[in-house]
Amino acid sequence: MSADTRDATCTRCNRDFRSTASRNHHTWFSKRHHICVFCGFKADFTSNNALIKHLQDAHYACKPCGTWYNTYDEFEAHDTKFHNRCGLCDRYFANENNLRMHRRIHDPRTVKCHSASCKKHFPSFSAMLIHLEAGNCPGGTDLVQVNMLAEICYQARKYFTSIKDACPFFCPRCHREYRLLSGLFQHVETTLACRELAGKGGCLGKLKKFIAKNV
Repeated sequence: MSADTRDATCTRCNRDFRSTASRNHHTWFSKRHHICVFCGFKADFTSNNALIKHLQDAHYACKPCGTWYNTYDEFEAHDTKFHNRCGLCDRYFANENNLRMHRRIHDPRTVKCHSASCKKHFPSFSAMLIHLEAGNCPGGTDLVQVNMLAEICYQARKYFTSIKDACPFFCPRCHREYRLLSGLFQHVETTLACRELAGKGGCLGKLKKFIAKNV
């Protein structure tokens, strides 16, 4: 038996080939084999996901883009910029906005609920508003009260239309409309062009103080 035919069996597919060259051709093009272009046939994976993980871990390579990098930091920067990857938990998202919203779950919980009887802390003011709007606060504040405070605040005309409207809240800067006050604050917290509205001198920053005093 020649050396070319001695190892011509594909054990994964249970097939024999006339030569190792024939077997290698099969391995390279078969959907049941996933070969690393850097390691060759010695790195044959059973799934595309396993191959992608190998490329990322061993070669800092991005298979969809056909690019590779000298360091993991370079690869991670590429993955985050072009594939909306969270570097903290390795999850991927459909778009940059979804990634930006997701990243907030990793933020430290430094915002205490404004209700004196509630001990919970949240990563942002909008997250605390969601807690209040859901009616889960032991202090008793709920959606009706949150909307009432937003409506009677002296800054209301700058961000509020009418509670009768389907989306009574709007961003004074870009005019996007929102059904809930928490949605408006999520928007300004994550949109650089509108973020200053929630600052000390902004109308939403003044609303934050009004809510803090009256919850």
